[in-house]
Amino acid sequence: MLARLEQEVALGSAGSFDLHHQLRPRLRRLAGELLTARRRLSLDGDTEKAREVLGEDAWQLVRSDRLPPEDRLARGIGPEALGRVVTSLERI
Repeated sequence: MLARLEQEVALGSAGSFDLHHQLRPRLRRLAGELLTARRRLSLDGDTEKAREVLGEDAWQLVRSDRLPPEDRLARGIGPEALGRVVTSLERI
């Protein structure tokens, strides 16, 4: 499982397609589970409160209406941005 997560992070950092279709779904599930368990919020049902708790970086990545990338070969998420997302999730 750890190897799979490492692969998703590496691919999500390298390319926008893999970020959207591999790493993002995992982060969405995690954000949804944390919001429900720790804050009694629904990621998709309590969008304004969820956005406030998650912060803008994490919200922009996990929101349900995020569109797939136009350029599938564009760079994915950088380490600093991913670090901010992980920190946001840890704070929930």
